[in-house]
Amino acid sequence: PFMTIRGIQSNVTGTVQTDSGIAIYVDRVYLGRASGQVFDLADVQQIEVLRGPQGTLFGRNSVGGAINLTTQDPTGEFRVKQDASIGNFGELRTKTRADFDEFAGFRLSISYLHSQTDGYMKNLSAGHFLNPSGVTFGSVGPQFSQRNLGSADTDAFLATVTYRPPALDDLILKYRFDYAGENSVNNGVQILEVGPSASSFYPPPYGSSKTNRIAGPAVVSLTPTDNVANTQAIGNYLMSWGQSLTAEYDPSDAFQVKNITAYRGLESTISSQLDGGNNLVTQNGSDFIPLFSVFKNS
Repeated sequence: PFMTIRGIQSNVTGTVQTDSGIAIYVDRVYLGRASGQVFDLADVQQIEVLRGPQGTLFGRNSVGGAINLTTQDPTGEFRVKQDASIGNFGELRTKTRADFDEFAGFRLSISYLHSQTDGYMKNLSAGHFLNPSGVTFGSVGPQFSQRNLGSADTDAFLATVTYRPPALDDLILKYRFDYAGENSVNNGVQILEVGPSASSFYPPPYGSSKTNRIAGPAVVSLTPTDNVANTQAIGNYLMSWGQSLTAEYDPSDAFQVKNITAYRGLESTISSQLDGGNNLVTQNGSDFIPLFSVFKNS
């Protein structure tokens, strides 16, 4: 997600070295990295957007402001809600929420989300072998380039339990667990024009090299196409999960005590092909990769 409040941007790189200028909270639990913010909450009750600076209440990473998302608590009454939608390019989205009857002060709700799409661009270089283990110190292993560019497959789960002791009505405990896993492929990159400096890599009429794996550039056109050859289009992986326990004691309108204990985990592998691809090789037969990035966070 890319957000700007009062001219200050959120951290969109996902790297651990860069703090965000906008603080993102889910049920008052801070999300420290942009990669961990790729979620789809099934039960949003309200969203607060607070212009910054908000350092007094939300810490140092809220110079631009803070965004606070609050999920819906269990209702204590049994009911099931189902949403489903379909779209072009193989899009399918289902969302299920179940609330259960209250028992001895306990309330429970469970939500499940599944979303998938095939993407809108095909990769002519699908199946190309790529081994980024050397530049990632083994954290990202060998893979094959994917066929459906822009595709995504996501599964998310959310469970919330609240407990209000019958003898102490002013105290409420809330436990929340969420998980989101996504496998995706970046959108296709298309070559619009080939300049004279690239003539040594492209065959006639674009150059004189004969070392291309395929005949001619992947795409040389100002018109968007449905097919490109992106040799480094490997898959992305994101797994984000967390749990929190909130204890709130509210005996009067003038006095409230709240304690939030939380732990979050994140693992992501992100790759980006920035050059348009062309299955180019050097004179010794190795891959020529002008612009390609891959990194792993955990």
